[in-house]
Amino acid sequence: MSTTAVKAMSYGLPGLSLAFTWWLPAGLQLSFLVAGILSAIQATVFRNPGFRSMVKMEPLPDKLPDAFGPKEPVSPYRRDILTVEQMQEKYEAPQAKGVLSVLGEKVQEAKKSAREGVKSMKEYTGQERKDGKRTKQEIQKAEAYEKRRAKEEKERLVEMDKRRREERRLKKLQKQQGRQ
Repeated sequence: MSTTAVKAMSYGLPGLSLAFTWWLPAGLQLSFLVAGILSAIQATVFRNPGFRSMVKMEPLPDKLPDAFGPKEPVSPYRRDILTVEQMQEKYEAPQAKGVLSVLGEKVQEAKKSAREGVKSMKEYTGQERKDGKRTKQEIQKAEAYEKRRAKEEKERLVEMDKRRREERRLKKLQKQQGRQ
């Protein structure tokens, strides 16, 4: 990154963030200020070779290689001069599109985005299966089945209890009749 870009970001971004956060509460702006100051102090301390050696951090390299610089020696002859044919190949003008075709593409993109949104909302609300999970409707059906089954089981137990009581009552009657 060039030094002018670094300076622009160092001085421009704080002013820009102040302009965008002017209406926010003072506490939030104060936290931004404190965080910015602390990060600047931390970066300065971590770049200090004495501090790095004291806390046994690896020393920083002397000069980082330029990623965008030339990888071979620069020739005195200019290789960046292009012929007309090379320029036409390299900088071919984009195909002009009509308003209707651009509009059609945007409509297709909007439809695709809407489909994806509907699908994700169906997955979120449980109306569509997602990764082997049950939908809300399936869960509701299962809960209704469980309630129905529990009710049937309770009725069955009540009926069995009634039968047992009736059988005991009949046995008692038979014993009483047998004694007489």
